[in-house]
Amino acid sequence: MNISGSTFPRRSIAFALTALVAAFALSCALLDRPTPIAVPTATATPATASPPTMTPTVAAPTTTAQPTATTEPMASPAPTTATPSPAATTAPAATATAAAIERIRFASGSTYFDLVGRLAANEVRRYALGIAGGQYVELSVTPLEGDALSFGLVGADGTVVYPDGDPFFKGTVPTTQDYVLTITNRGGAVDFGLSMMIPVRITFDPGETMADLETTQAANSVRAYVIRALGGQVMTARATATQGRVILMVVGVDGTVLQSDGPQSPLFSSNLNTTQDYLILVRAAPGADARYKLEVSIPPLGGPTATPEPVTATRITFAAGATEHTVSGQVPAGSTVAYVLRALEGQLMEVTLWPASGIVMSIVGADGQVLMASGTGFYRGVLPKTQDYTVRLTSGAGSVTYNVTVMLPVRVTFASGATSAEATASLAPFTTGHYVIRALAGQTMTVEATTTQGQVILIVYGADGTVLQTDHSGSATFSGALPSTQDYLIDVRSVGSVTASVTLRFIIPPP
Repeated sequence: MNISGSTFPRRSIAFALTALVAAFALSCALLDRPTPIAVPTATATPATASPPTMTPTVAAPTTTAQPTATTEPMASPAPTTATPSPAATTAPAATATAAAIERIRFASGSTYFDLVGRLAANEVRRYALGIAGGQYVELSVTPLEGDALSFGLVGADGTVVYPDGDPFFKGTVPTTQDYVLTITNRGGAVDFGLSMMIPVRITFDPGETMADLETTQAANSVRAYVIRALGGQVMTARATATQGRVILMVVGVDGTVLQSDGPQSPLFSSNLNTTQDYLILVRAAPGADARYKLEVSIPPLGGPTATPEPVTATRITFAAGATEHTVSGQVPAGSTVAYVLRALEGQLMEVTLWPASGIVMSIVGADGQVLMASGTGFYRGVLPKTQDYTVRLTSGAGSVTYNVTVMLPVRVTFASGATSAEATASLAPFTTGHYVIRALAGQTMTVEATTTQGQVILIVYGADGTVLQTDHSGSATFSGALPSTQDYLIDVRSVGSVTASVTLRFIIPPP
């Protein structure tokens, strides 16, 4: 039996941003973990360490050797195979099972597959699909009620990629062959959703540091690409549309969001903090199908170095106890203004530029490391080094009046063996203090804000843009299970007419 799949943008979002493009959001990269608990590996792949992403079989996958400090970014399938074909398969995996196996086929050009079905009580359902060796895969099975489902993934040759367990997997598969996904229902009859993502693997030709491809994509859809790169390298991706409109989201397979859909930008450029696979998600706007050229470049380690034309930079200094600072001004037509600030290695920095059109922002470290080569609207990332960072704003044909807000949240960590921490703050009326803490998927986080004077409320959201509590709650407390392993931002907003003296308590028990 054959099953055809189609693209579901909403679910694709949940996949990537680790729940990806989880919400697409959002936004972008973070730091340490607060608890003394090892970050759980969501993948149980025995022989493969790379994070997951399903790529419908494309060209022969280049099983990239673990990158060394080489001049070439470690990526995978040559961009000439940009359009994933649903699975060049080997002999059907049906030989391994007596029960009928349903074959999964991706729609032409799609990197996502979604299926909704129903399982009878205690039923076992099997699906087969061909996957090329070295491809990154994400699989998720979600019961629409209850929690009695599990699944396993096994190759036709008997290789166990993921033993029967929690119904979520991300990782690479070891060899090109059919793989059988077995879904087991240990409870009563239940409806379920099956989601898969197999991004197109991008690789560079020998000696090259850039690849490009041209393709067409349906309106209001998302297509996923994946490329491997080294920590410390700078990756630039640009989607130039000749028809329709597209934007880029970029996220590490570890869940670190480097660019969400917040900036609505077809350009991404940033340093990479970790050696791993990175997902590049191209979203086509509603209305018209998009035709675009996607260009990805990753220079060798040690480059590029920033050589911007000299501009006198104005130093940004935060007020005592403040976690954000806003500057305003006007850039004359065809000119550049610059600001410089000092920040610490491992800090999360967020820079928001308004308006997001008619002006381009770049961010460069004093050592020449490029955090953002040329972008608009928004940057969020973990800083690689303690040093000065320069934010440059360059206008186009007309002058632009702008506002730039730089935010450096306080990083909350727990003492060894502890599961809670406290912080104090004094917030003037209608100002906000920002905090960030890293936690694991499934942990329960509680934040309590008590005041001796004034009044505050809490806003809580993930670095990927997933909102856990908005200002509409009007609450000074938060408690909830965390959906993914990532940094979480806690905004403490003073809403009274007097300065608020606040004590914050953060509690995250072991999972």
